[in-house]
Amino acid sequence: MSKFRLAIGLFLAVMVLFAALIIWKADFKGVKLLGLAGLLPANVDMSLGDVSISETGGDGRTMTITAASAQYFKQDDYFILSEVRATIMSADNLYVVTAEKARYEPRRKVIVLTGQTRTADSLGRILTSQNLLLDLTTGHFASQDQFCLEDPQLSLSGAGFVYDTNAGMLNVNGRILLMISQDSSNDNSLF
Repeated sequence: MSKFRLAIGLFLAVMVLFAALIIWKADFKGVKLLGLAGLLPANVDMSLGDVSISETGGDGRTMTITAASAQYFKQDDYFILSEVRATIMSADNLYVVTAEKARYEPRRKVIVLTGQTRTADSLGRILTSQNLLLDLTTGHFASQDQFCLEDPQLSLSGAGFVYDTNAGMLNVNGRILLMISQDSSNDNSLF
């Protein structure tokens, strides 16, 4: 009977050691989240806290997404994130986007943000919308919802837009409201 207990004890010790080795490798050797997901069987999903995901897109754009929590659905390869902050660095601008929730699709390099999205760039512009789609491959930001774009000299609002970060072009759907303000201490004009 004591040999049987010893065998069970050794077996459990080996299993604990093996599990500790896998966790050590994942945590301390820098295994990427998406690489770790490849170790899971097809029907296993994950729930994570304090998530940080980095991605590289076209023309050297980089995106880092942080979230308070995430659920990863392996079979369809997407994340549902909450309390989201995405930082996108392009060749000539930095964009910081915040939202309540997001769906991130790593294969397509697309993130759809929902719930009071706010985008601030390094030029002092702030874009707010209820929903926002970011395509890291093309560099496009888009929404079909009401939006407001504010910068030090103008305020623009409308419904639906596509912003091309490569060309710096904003295409707005439908009617817009544009308000231009001129600072009396600044002689530079928009026109």
